[in-house]
This record gives sequence, structure tokens and C-alpha cells, in this order.
Amino acid sequence: MTNNDKKRFTLRLNSDICKKVEKEAKELGLTQNAYIVMVLHKELKEKV
Repeated sequence: MTNNDKKRFTLRLNSDICKKVEKEAKELGLTQNAYIVMVLHKELKEKV
């Protein structure tokens, strides 16, 4: 995926989920964005 393929949008999370995302991303050495993309990709890949 190139930068031209990426779309930007705002994601609103409640504080509990935001803290969990921050914790998990940090443990994996990822940014929060990279962690969310990874989780979404995994979830959507399993649906196809």
C-alpha cells in the first residue's frame, strides 16, 4: 500500500478502549495507528 492508497479519517474511541490500544501498541512496539490498522486488517481478512 502506498501513501496514495491511504485514506484519512477520524476515529473516536472511549477512554477505556483508547487506553487498551495504547497499551497493546506499546507492548508490540507499534504506533497506535499501526496497531489499529493491524487489528482491522486481521479482522477483515478473516471475514473474506
